[in-house]
Amino acid sequence: MNHTIYRINEKRPYFSPDGTKENRLDIRADGPYSLDMLGIYVPSLKKEFSITNIMAAAAVYEKGGPYVDLYGTAPEKAREDERLKTSGALLSYQFEKQTYPSQPDDLFLIWLVFLALQENWMLSKKVCGYENFSCAFDERIAKAYCLYASLCVNGLIRKIHTFSELEAALYTVPVSVSVEQRPEDGPASSLSLRKPVRKRSFAIGEWIMHPKLGKGEIMKKDAKTYTVFFKVSGPKVLLRQFVEAQCRPL
Repeated sequence: MNHTIYRINEKRPYFSPDGTKENRLDIRADGPYSLDMLGIYVPSLKKEFSITNIMAAAAVYEKGGPYVDLYGTAPEKAREDERLKTSGALLSYQFEKQTYPSQPDDLFLIWLVFLALQENWMLSKKVCGYENFSCAFDERIAKAYCLYASLCVNGLIRKIHTFSELEAALYTVPVSVSVEQRPEDGPASSLSLRKPVRKRSFAIGEWIMHPKLGKGEIMKKDAKTYTVFFKVSGPKVLLRQFVEAQCRPL
């Protein structure tokens, strides 16, 4: 099957879709350059996660997300999680207390690849040794690697420390777009994450599914709160009214 081969370029947009097979990096799904293998250290969770997991866990949709429990799954399971297919249009990404745009659809992916390569000096050095890049299953990945190598060759990579600086380097005008998430039911001013259901009390030791934080075990409860230990984000104290209306038992 034909797919685009990207070539590094000396000026914006710093890539050209007319690359050749010479000195080419072919990104494979099971190789070290795949997003399943390329990782980033997440300070808030004190652990490294693959870009595949980060993109799935950070995605915010019309009817749900971010689904942070996907940090704790295997990359292939995170990528194929049913919620990513049934939660409506992708609006934005929320990662480390920052909101990132959903459009252009490759910009957040490019940023994550930049972060990962900046953390991995040896891999970064190898990438910058190539002139052409291809990826048969997702051309955005080839484009991301190509842009990183091109900015290295052009001496611009050291000037990029933030997402805004990356966007400014790649585009002559601001192009990113993110949309505010609205609850699935009720008016826009509602704080409800999902349609309220009949309340039920949870017992200590019972497992629940939080609409954003994923699976958690009830560790403690009192008249007003539950203390829940979530598999990914750890212990959280939540209002009892919210838990009983918005979480479901497992």
